[in-house]
Amino acid sequence: MPPAPAGCIPARGCAAYLEGGRARGVPAIGPCGVRRLPIVDGQGRVAGLVSLDDVLVLLSAELGQTSAAVRENQGP
Repeated sequence: MPPAPAGCIPARGCAAYLEGGRARGVPAIGPCGVRRLPIVDGQGRVAGLVSLDDVLVLLSAELGQTSAAVRENQGP
């Protein structure tokens, strides 16, 4: 088995961490080779679950808003 990428703990698996109400570490989804990550709080308890699909939906919505803003602000 190849070594785990940075940010992954093979004995405990990969996780995103809850900080100030936001999940940090979601980019680990790709390097960890998984489609879902548990979100854990400061005490190591599972606080939720995030999926690759969740991230893609969020990013596509943000990209749509960004492209709309660019279109609205284009000069003549």
